[in-house]
Amino acid sequence: MLHITTFENTKVNVHVPSLIQQGDQQFSVSALGVKVVTLPGKTRFGEFTGKDTKGIRITVNKPISVYGYGRILLGSHHIGEGFLGLPVDVLGKEYIVPTYSPVGSSIVQVVAQEDNTEVSFMLRLPRGGRVHYGDRYLYNGDLLNTTLNDLEVFQVQGDSDLSGTVVTSSKPVAVFSGDDCTVVPDNTFPCNHLVGQIPPVSFWGKEFITNPTPDHLGGDEFHIIASKDTTDVNVDRQK
Repeated sequence: MLHITTFENTKVNVHVPSLIQQGDQQFSVSALGVKVVTLPGKTRFGEFTGKDTKGIRITVNKPISVYGYGRILLGSHHIGEGFLGLPVDVLGKEYIVPTYSPVGSSIVQVVAQEDNTEVSFMLRLPRGGRVHYGDRYLYNGDLLNTTLNDLEVFQVQGDSDLSGTVVTSSKPVAVFSGDDCTVVPDNTFPCNHLVGQIPPVSFWGKEFITNPTPDHLGGDEFHIIASKDTTDVNVDRQK
């Protein structure tokens, strides 16, 4: 589902090409209100590496905030995960992907916003890791190329961590990464899915401030990825 909120009264149009027979959803959102858009399961991508028209376009006449949320029932437990959506004016043409060690699969998805968008994946995989694509397997260092049209999605699904995979494109794209099932921290329950929209390298920085997660007795874990060689990193560890 999508959650849409705004500081001003606004009109929203949600275009879902995989539901084209239902037409666009159009509605109004009041200032400081939240509109929840529920999408059926068939709007999800399947469990494979390849292409499908699963993108969603949201257009408005005033600034909004968008976050997605998915929830599933695992045994007797409801588990969920959300992500903050980034507007198209901050999209870029170079990304370095973070994922987390999966119990099942790690996933990277690229969504095009223009026709004839050429996309390349330079795969980064640990020893023994692989990506199944068609009738072959791809390994660390292999290059995967594709061309996407507007709102087409290309998904890369690997059986191990895909962190460090580099995505480049001829036109700005949206990139998402996550896992279909993982545990954070290790050896805990439940096995939840992860998802996040990734900012392009052009929006990366050199200084970050973080805040400990409340009531998290296990501490916080940070994964740092460098975009260039000989990058020095300092963590002050202040309490």
